[in-house]
Formats: sequence, C-alpha cells, structure tokens
Amino acid sequence: MDGNDNQTLPQYPSQPMEMEAELDVAALRANLRTDGRKKEEMRELRLEKDSTYRADGSSTVSHGNTLVMTSIYGPKQCSVSNVEYSELANITVKITYMEEKENNDLMNMNYVVQKLLENVIKRSLFPRSEICVYVQVVCDDGSLLSAILNSVALALDDSGLPITEKFASVCLMLSVDNEILPDPCLYEEEHSNNGVVTIVYSEKGGILTYFAFGDLEGDTLQKLTGTGRDLSKRIFYLLNHQLLSFRVYCHILLSTPQLPMVNRTVIGSFAVIGAAAIAYRLYNINEFKKYSAKKFKAEQEAKQKAEYQKFLAERREKRLNFCTRLLKYCACFLAGYLWGVGESELHRMQVEDGAVSTD
Repeated sequence: MDGNDNQTLPQYPSQPMEMEAELDVAALRANLRTDGRKKEEMRELRLEKDSTYRADGSSTVSHGNTLVMTSIYGPKQCSVSNVEYSELANITVKITYMEEKENNDLMNMNYVVQKLLENVIKRSLFPRSEICVYVQVVCDDGSLLSAILNSVALALDDSGLPITEKFASVCLMLSVDNEILPDPCLYEEEHSNNGVVTIVYSEKGGILTYFAFGDLEGDTLQKLTGTGRDLSKRIFYLLNHQLLSFRVYCHILLSTPQLPMVNRTVIGSFAVIGAAAIAYRLYNINEFKKYSAKKFKAEQEAKQKAEYQKFLAERREKRLNFCTRLLKYCACFLAGYLWGVGESELHRMQVEDGAVSTD
C-alpha cells in the first residue's frame, strides 16, 4: 500500500443505533405494566403488627399504595341481647374508608371477611361473647380485598385468638392478552374486562374461599388458582417472619464491602442482640395473650357455674314458696270444712233436743 493513498476509517451513522435503542425501550415498555412493574411482579408488601395500643390485636398492611389498618377487640361480654345465650362467639366486621365515599363493594367485602372468620376462629371456646373487627381503608389503589384479608390475618395472629388454620390472600387479574397479572392496581382493575379474582389460601395450600367478578371460566379460574397458590407461599413467609425487613436490612449492612470488618462485627452483634430482644418480647406477648385467653375461658366457666347455681337456688326458692302457699290454702280449706261440719252437727243436736224449731 502506498503511503500517499488517503485511507479514511469508515463512519457508521448513528441513526441505526438510535433506532435500535428506541426499539429496545419500546420492547421493554411493552413488557411492563402501567405502574412500571413486570407482568409477573407483585407490589411491595409491608406488614406491621401491634399497630394500635388499645386493641387486643392490630395490624397495618400495605400493598403498594393500598393501605389498610385492622383492629380486633374481644372476646368480650356480648352486648346484643338476641345472641346473649349463643354457644358460639358472635363476630361483627365493619369496614370503613378514612375519607367518606360511596362504595357498593363494602357490603360484599364485609360478608366475605365475616364468613371467613366464622369458619376459622374457634368460636365454641367463647360462648355468649362477641369479637369485633374494625377495618379502616386509608388508601385504595387496587387489590383492596386482598389487603384487607391479609391485614385481618395478621391482626388475628397478633390477638392470640385460637384458629383452625392461618390464611393469606392473593388478588389476580387477566389482561387483555389473557396474561395473569398478580396484585393489580386500581387503574388495572378499572380497565379490566376479563375479570379479577381474590383467592384465600390456607397455609397447606387449600382454597378457603374466593371472590371473583368478570368472565372467568373453569379452566381459566383453575389456572389463576394455581398461580395464586405459588404467590401465597411468599405472603405466608412474610406473615410468619415479622422480622424479615429487619433481617434484610442487617444483611445489607453486613454484606457491604465498604464497611471495615470491625464495624461489620459490631453491627452484626447489635443485630443479633436486637433480634433476640424483639423475639423475646414477641414470645412474652404471645404467652400473655394465651394466658389471657385461658383466664377468660376459666372466668366464663366460673360465671356459667355461678349462674347455674343461682338458677337452681331461685328455682328451689320458688318451689318452696309454692309449697308454703299450697299448705296455707289446704289449712284454710280444712279449717273451713271442719267449722262447717261442727256447725251442722251442733244444729242437728239442737234440733233433736227441741231447742231449735225445724220450721
């Protein structure tokens, strides 16, 4: 090659690269949902126990922007007269919005939560008592019933009430392309034409109940329940490990390479001590609640026995009063009868002696 030949490097136009980048962004956006999540991704789930001081059990649960607070009071002496002598505890559920607004689904959600609790709580242990569940919706951004049910499950665990099995809820939706979208936001629910379903699972994977609306056929519903069962395992893990976020935070600190080994050791020690202290406190709280439940049961049994003894004493007193009055009536009747017989005999004797005229 001659050195005089002018050789120039090839210049590639930047337009194709820009077009390719735009295509990649468009493809990426096409695979995302309206709030930026992937199609199979759930929103961040936050759980907090014992969020209300005066309640026997309370929780605060958020699915993304959907925020729900639940408080449980009871069991306590029943205040409704028509269920005072019921052998099963009466459960009342009230769901309200922080900002007053009309919502026709509130009655349906009340019914679903109440029926679920009636089947899960061991109501026979608390006769002639009531359990009140108050749910306050702070913010509704979709999957509301699922958030309510998970909040109730966490508050129920905090209350220490005996239950047959734990439960967790998952909300699923079918997209326009018949793809399963977990934990839909409010915008997705409002623009869904294929249907939305909220499923309640037991810890063993069984379906306790579900609430659906839209056109959901048998095969589609079966596919939704299978996907929801896998997602419910994650929720159960969070419900059973309330210190999850604390442990994750400590794990991030311990795995940060910028921190010296001494600092990581100190942080690890404090993390272990803090986790042990919190676990000990939770253990004491659960033991106290179990003791309170046993004490309440013993008090109820003692109260029932005292009421029965009082009933027997009142019945014995009534019978004694009845017998006393009956004896008085018999004595009066016998005295009147004897007086009449004596008068008749005296009159007969006077007639025989001629002292009294028979005319």
